[in-house]
Amino acid sequence: MEGHVGTKEDLQMDLSVTLEPEKNWMVWESLTAGTIIGDGFTVVGKADYRGNQSEFYYLKKNGRDYVLKLYYQMPHKEYMDFIKNAGHDNIVEFMENGIYEGERYYEIMRNYENGDLGKTGTPEADYIKKVVVPSVNNGLHYIHENGFLHLDIKPENLFISGEKDRILIGDFGSAALMDGNGYVIVDHKTGRTPEYSLPVKSVYGTIRYAASDDYASFGLVLFRLFTGYSALGGYTSLEEQAKEYFRNGIQIPEHLEENIKKLLKGLLEENEDDRWGYREVKNWCETIRTVKKNGRASFVFGNIEGKPVIVTDEEELAGAIRKYWKYAKNMIKRVEFKDFIRIHRPDCLSEVEKLRYEENTDIAIFKLLYSIKPSREIYFRGHCYASVSEYLDKVSEQEKDAVFLIKKGLFIYYLRKTGVDENQVNIVKQILNETPDVSSAAGIITQKICNAPLELDGKRIETVEVLIDHMTNMEVSDLIKIAENSEVTAWLYKMGLDKKVLRLGERL
Repeated sequence: MEGHVGTKEDLQMDLSVTLEPEKNWMVWESLTAGTIIGDGFTVVGKADYRGNQSEFYYLKKNGRDYVLKLYYQMPHKEYMDFIKNAGHDNIVEFMENGIYEGERYYEIMRNYENGDLGKTGTPEADYIKKVVVPSVNNGLHYIHENGFLHLDIKPENLFISGEKDRILIGDFGSAALMDGNGYVIVDHKTGRTPEYSLPVKSVYGTIRYAASDDYASFGLVLFRLFTGYSALGGYTSLEEQAKEYFRNGIQIPEHLEENIKKLLKGLLEENEDDRWGYREVKNWCETIRTVKKNGRASFVFGNIEGKPVIVTDEEELAGAIRKYWKYAKNMIKRVEFKDFIRIHRPDCLSEVEKLRYEENTDIAIFKLLYSIKPSREIYFRGHCYASVSEYLDKVSEQEKDAVFLIKKGLFIYYLRKTGVDENQVNIVKQILNETPDVSSAAGIITQKICNAPLELDGKRIETVEVLIDHMTNMEVSDLIKIAENSEVTAWLYKMGLDKKVLRLGERL
């Protein structure tokens, strides 16, 4: 047994209440390759590791890899409901859970190809501070708010997302339901990993656990990640470990950065009432998010090819989105990203908040990009269309992503964000509404908008040279009017002269 349910009324009830107590793992037959379980998941092999409460299998479905956790005993209904409804950016993704052949409870999880923090060596300190710490803190908060303690936080249970920009808490085999006072009270030690558990004192033969114990384990994990060694490792027995801990506590190395030492001391405080929890760690993260690089507040865009990509303003953020589109998909929902926007582009904050709830992340990223830094080029899913004309040519050729943009209204969004005159935008909308075939519509738009000359003071302007001749010897006041004319701006953008537009506006 790995743990007990934390209710004072029922100290003797195990966390994993067995519906058929006469059965144990010795009598269960292993699943064979080819076995179908759940909603079409196929067993491809058995994992070479096994827990005290379950065994693991590798699964396949539609070419994707998953992991099956098949329990020997039946957990509580509250636990099964928690897993069924679990949905958080920092909790492993459960595809489904249920009862296999009416006897054994199972969970199917996504297989994280980047592994866990126990197999990655020592990450860079910046990655730990800006990715690991907020991820685990938010995940623990979610678990505790749902009434559970995890009770086995360790590097091997902290999984790395595909983009390496999030950490996800997994393996809830030791999880226990808290009582009404926020405690789990047991009459024996749980199956927690000693190396990542602060020794606790038994009171009248029982042991009491709280959310602070999960945070102590979190602190021990961070100690290992920041230093490369375990604070409670290397002892020959648990008794020796406990004696040393209660005698000397945990010594934080002096060579660590001051903010790291502050975090570790807070999480590893012996008095659980003074130990840091969600709010204290969240406040610590706030200070880290605004750590300055070259004098400016920075943000970790993502961990790419083993190194964090740090941006310091909207220009660098836009460049990172264009270059690493897929990494931006998870970024938009991160709390620290919202904080970054609040500092650098408060005018975009309300729109960014709405984009966090956009179902299609590609649409959200496109709108984000053209809200914070519009450009003449059209960027989408790694594509770069150098001009509106080039983009419309791709629509005419039925290129999938180009067509997607126009069908989802993103081309109209782009036109408005890049300053195209509203009259021209309405012409485009009318063409799209009246021409169901997007290829034909793209051709008409090209003729009416892209190839249309500029009318200025009754004069037909077809080239930049003609515009310059027209502006020669003008008064400054007239030049300012031209610079502020949205039709002129849109025409210059269309001609691929967006940088000249910016220079013209700055000079005038």
